[in-house]
Amino acid sequence: MVNIKKIEQFMKSRNISRTELAGILGITRKTLDRRFDKQVLLDKECDILIKRFDIQNPVQIFFVDKLRNK
Repeated sequence: MVNIKKIEQFMKSRNISRTELAGILGITRKTLDRRFDKQVLLDKECDILIKRFDIQNPVQIFFVDKLRNK
C-alpha cells in the first residue's frame, strides 16, 4: 500500500499536477487515478519517483504496509 496523502503533499510542494505525474510515470491520467484509488503503484513507478525527485525516505511513502506490520 502506498501513502497517497504523502505523494499528494510531495506533488503540491513541487507544483506537479496528476496529469504531469502520470506523464512522468509513462501512464495515463486515468491509470494514475485508478492506482491512487487503490493506493498502489508499480515498483518501477516508485523507482522513477525516487530517482527523479531524489526522495530521501521512500519507506514512509511507498512501503506503508511493511511499516504497519512491524
